[in-house]
Amino acid sequence: MLVDGNSVGAVEQYEFEFIEDDYTIVAYFEINTYTIAATAGDNGSIDPAGQQTVDWSESITFTFNPITDYIVDEVFIDDVSIGFAESYTLIMSQLRIRFMLLSNFM
Repeated sequence: MLVDGNSVGAVEQYEFEFIEDDYTIVAYFEINTYTIAATAGDNGSIDPAGQQTVDWSESITFTFNPITDYIVDEVFIDDVSIGFAESYTLIMSQLRIRFMLLSNFM
């Protein structure tokens, strides 16, 4: 936040003392972002893979791609199995923490 062109840091409030003149206040806001760690086990891939940074207002879809002669065995979200899935869509506004996605193939 800027008060009369001078930074007062990232504050939630600012208190004026002894107001004797006009002041200019400028506040800057940024959207929350989240990081998803997307990892595939052996015998397949996940798309997109690796660390994905997504804004709060967005969603992201992951696709699980087994190599020839393999199938998706199990998908884990934050170490909890959701069973078989060919893809999974995260709606970021429903999340509040860092997120991990893992796909195993058999």
